[in-house]
Amino acid sequence: MNEDIDENFVRHFLSRRKLSCEQIEKISEIKNMTGAQPKEESQSQILDMETIDLTLLPPVNFRLTRKVGSDGLLVAWSTPEDNEVTGFQIYIDDKLGHRVRSSSRTKALLHGLDLQNSINLRIHSTGIDNKLSKGESVQYNPLTFISPEKSTVSAEFSRVKIHRD
Repeated sequence: MNEDIDENFVRHFLSRRKLSCEQIEKISEIKNMTGAQPKEESQSQILDMETIDLTLLPPVNFRLTRKVGSDGLLVAWSTPEDNEVTGFQIYIDDKLGHRVRSSSRTKALLHGLDLQNSINLRIHSTGIDNKLSKGESVQYNPLTFISPEKSTVSAEFSRVKIHRD
């Protein structure tokens, strides 16, 4: 690869992602160590404060709905009243974990999680030009998490009376 391609590569990310100087240096380090260009997907995991758009409304009522299997969590939220919202991004311990490409979806299944440890989850609305809203967070703690749906079901069963003849 020649120097022109490397410069174009950096300019491409600058124009699309508004990377900071430190992030550009990290890209160069990765490229020099591996001899290859980093994948765009790995670069999208970097949350830069410059991409936060304070005028874009965040989702509301972000919550853990239930555990799914041994490594999954179902999360839910309410869509903000904002026509500029195009989707959502969910971060798992500050790394991009899931993209929702529809503003009308209000649930996501996150899998491959270590549910033995606490996990910080954060959701952002996405808008045009990959802008993100301020985030809303929820903490998963394996010692205190009780699935809201299970507690509702238990309450329903406790009200049922069994009649025997």
